[in-house]
Amino acid sequence: MGMFRDLRATQRLAKDLSADFDPARQMRDAMSRMGQLTQALQEQSAPIADDLLVPAKAVVLQVASTGSTVNDHPVVALSLLVTVQGGAPVPCTVRLPVALTDLAALRPGSRLDVRVDPARPDRVRLAG
Repeated sequence: MGMFRDLRATQRLAKDLSADFDPARQMRDAMSRMGQLTQALQEQSAPIADDLLVPAKAVVLQVASTGSTVNDHPVVALSLLVTVQGGAPVPCTVRLPVALTDLAALRPGSRLDVRVDPARPDRVRLAG
């Protein structure tokens, strides 16, 4: 008899857990997050006139996975400290797809050559 009592208790718990389950809401939330990521990537990868970009140095502060890929390259969020020659360091975060072979070089403390729009330091391109 103890087995049936445990089975009923398990069924009640499952029913309680599924009471708040709303697949349509989860799908809307997921679509919203995908739209936000797509918009951020498009804004960041929007063409920048090369004559506006100036060479700069960046130090990687943090590397985080976004959980998405573009053309089988993982998209990572890089927190950088960007320094344009003669200027103060500016923190910024960029999201960009990185080849798996280049991923190991991106770790906290790594120094990168970048090109940056001085008017918008959040628009950073890796040099090279």
